[in-house]
Amino acid sequence: MQRTIAAVALVATASLISVPATAQTRGLGVLAGSIIAEDGGEPVPGVLIKLPLKDGSAVEAKTDDSGKWNMSGVGKGEFHMIIYKEGWAAKTVKLVIEKETMRPEPIKISIKKGA
Repeated sequence: MQRTIAAVALVATASLISVPATAQTRGLGVLAGSIIAEDGGEPVPGVLIKLPLKDGSAVEAKTDDSGKWNMSGVGKGEFHMIIYKEGWAAKTVKLVIEKETMRPEPIKISIKKGA
């Protein structure tokens, strides 16, 4: 009986320890920006912006009619943001986030038609 209780306590402690490690991949920071066409600089609506995280999950956003997007739940670290819209060339952008912030500098990304 005592071994069973000790095993349950050990499992419960291990699961509490793993929660902060997963939470650290998210964070409290915000990213925001706009997607424009490489030729002409017009905003591109409906673009998927995906930020894969180290734990295998991802933070996603989609541009609005004016090409603007924002996402929350981003922590510090190095990321490879994926930008995709059907009919446009997919793009990967390397981001290094040194500080979590609620007031980010806008990230302006241009994409190329076709692909």
